[in-house]
Amino acid sequence: MKHISLIILLLALVQYHSVDAQDKPVWYWGTYAGVNINTHNANFRELQGYPNCCLQFENGTGLGYAMGGLLQIPLNNSLYAGLRLGIHNPSGTLFSNENIGFQFIRNPNAPFDTIGAPITVEHSIVANLLQIHIQPSLLYQISNSLFLSASLGAYYSVNADFDQKETLISPSNATFLDGKRIRNEANGTIPEYSQILLSGDIGISYDIPVSKHMFISPYLSYHLPFTSLSTLEWKVNTLQLGLSFKHGVLPTKEKLYIKDTIYQRDTITNQISGISNIQHRIDHKSTEIKEKVLEDSIVQTTYISESYIKEIPIIKAKKTLSLSLQTSGIDKKGNRTKDPTIQIEEIETTETFPLLPYVFFNEGEFELSSTAQHLINRNESKMFSENKVFSSTLDFYKDMLNIIGFRMQSEKGSILIIGNNNASGKDALEGISEKRANEVANYLHNTWSIPNSRLNKVSGNLPKKPSSNTNPLGQAENSRVEIESNSLSLIKPIIKQTVEMSANPPSLEINPIETSSESLASWDISIEQNGTVFQKYKGTGKITNQPYIWDIPVNKTIITEEPIKVKLHAIDTNGNEQTIEKDITLQQLTIKKKREEFKDDKKIDRFSLLLFDHNSAELDKNNVDIINNIKSFIKPLSKVIITGYADITGEKLYNQELARKRCLEVQKKLEIPDSRTEIIPMGSNILLYNNDSPQGRSYSRTVQIQIETPIH
Repeated sequence: MKHISLIILLLALVQYHSVDAQDKPVWYWGTYAGVNINTHNANFRELQGYPNCCLQFENGTGLGYAMGGLLQIPLNNSLYAGLRLGIHNPSGTLFSNENIGFQFIRNPNAPFDTIGAPITVEHSIVANLLQIHIQPSLLYQISNSLFLSASLGAYYSVNADFDQKETLISPSNATFLDGKRIRNEANGTIPEYSQILLSGDIGISYDIPVSKHMFISPYLSYHLPFTSLSTLEWKVNTLQLGLSFKHGVLPTKEKLYIKDTIYQRDTITNQISGISNIQHRIDHKSTEIKEKVLEDSIVQTTYISESYIKEIPIIKAKKTLSLSLQTSGIDKKGNRTKDPTIQIEEIETTETFPLLPYVFFNEGEFELSSTAQHLINRNESKMFSENKVFSSTLDFYKDMLNIIGFRMQSEKGSILIIGNNNASGKDALEGISEKRANEVANYLHNTWSIPNSRLNKVSGNLPKKPSSNTNPLGQAENSRVEIESNSLSLIKPIIKQTVEMSANPPSLEINPIETSSESLASWDISIEQNGTVFQKYKGTGKITNQPYIWDIPVNKTIITEEPIKVKLHAIDTNGNEQTIEKDITLQQLTIKKKREEFKDDKKIDRFSLLLFDHNSAELDKNNVDIINNIKSFIKPLSKVIITGYADITGEKLYNQELARKRCLEVQKKLEIPDSRTEIIPMGSNILLYNNDSPQGRSYSRTVQIQIETPIH
């Protein structure tokens, strides 16, 4: 039963291969591997240069291998050209036994005596051979799967080594006289071996299909040498049993070429003004070619896309302009109120400005002319008044010496002029502090005629409360002259009483709205009162979709209570014109009017007098005296806002905490409860003055006090 099944399988494989023969590959490629059964035939006694006692070497055997790649090309239905390229191993051993007559040999056991006896030896030469071969061939197909082959081969020797020895076989319990059973040992390269060898081969193979065009082929071949391994007579016949793998490469088939055309047409209808008849026109045309490759064909499709426009005349109705206007007031916190009433209010304000009693010098300098002080002569001093100084903190500082001199002419008391330096660099010059103090004293004496008896002078190095002397900013602040007085009236803050005006809300937001579909030729927005135009915006085309912000002026421009008019005027491209107006109610709240009409009013007192030492929240005696004076301005209904500031030195978070401590220290001295106090620790988040100068940094180390007191 097993034999019948095997026969049916073989017939099926043959039939499978036969069915597909009409689709034969144009060539085959593959690999092969086999076992070599080598038979060595020789006719020599010894290798040249290697003595041997052998009478004659005639034959030998051995096993080797062969492997490589193959190529087959069909010449017709039954004949193929083939080629193999690979490596070939024809290794083997030549051997010859010889019976030798009486010989002296040695007993390997005690007493190790020498005896004479006939012996038998075996002579052998082991050949280790490796060759690269190329083998063109012709194959004849006997049946669908059975092939006969004949070939010629060329072999290139890459290895031809040998090992030679003579071994004592009998007697088995004896050795040669040297105590060994082997003699005449030698090895090396076979002398005068042939680099190129030629041979002929015949063989038979059988193809077993594993897929449509892939085969496993067992084969048997016989190798008949034409040339000897060396100049001696020595040839190797080989019977090779192996297995090859072949893969067929099919011919490229010519594919069927198919062409097709597809049209895509679209029509867009537009209504057009200015035409009287329906019109058609092509708007766009494009051609695109795409190819799709299938297994047995190529389909080329041409896509032609055409877009047409159909224009239909219309009569466009004339439209009128449609304008609207929205207004909103914006308060200081950004809150908006629709159609507000604008109040222009007068507020009575008392403001104090601190007097910084320091004169800062450049490092290494002592001349007063190199400082920020405003120097005048004696004649100019007769025209000077502190009331004439511009109301700015830094302007007051520039005239600090003149203000002190002006006050000393009418006030009693003396001053102490303290010369200092930063004790480093150019400022370490001997006597520089004394020279600085003398400069200040001489100016007050020569310009303001202050007796020297009222001008006391001392000098030293660093000030009593120095700024940090480890950085350039602190060193610049320590290069100074300090002025102290036993009379507060000489260095007290400067008080200014003014009337401030404010607008509530401070800004007006204007939103123009245009809803017609026509384009605008021009437009403008004006803000005016009694023919006086305060602000105007204008443009062409569409009104930009954004609000217009007007900051309400609080100068003498607005002097009546006539409404503020906001006008929007526009002309479109068809000549349509429209103007719309909106009135904004205006109230003037003067101090007189508020008190005559018993309206709510308030008085604001501002004090910016508390100058702190560097990195300190402590109040000195002068500041405590000033705070005691500020207390008199605080009434039972007053609200107190204390804002603390710091200079640029130090980290922002640290400066904010330092400012908070300064505010709390002031609140403590003012003795006011939390319910009536607002603390704002600004720190260095906002710098009150330019911190590039020592005086700017000193004035920034301050606390500002604002007292808002209702007046009924």
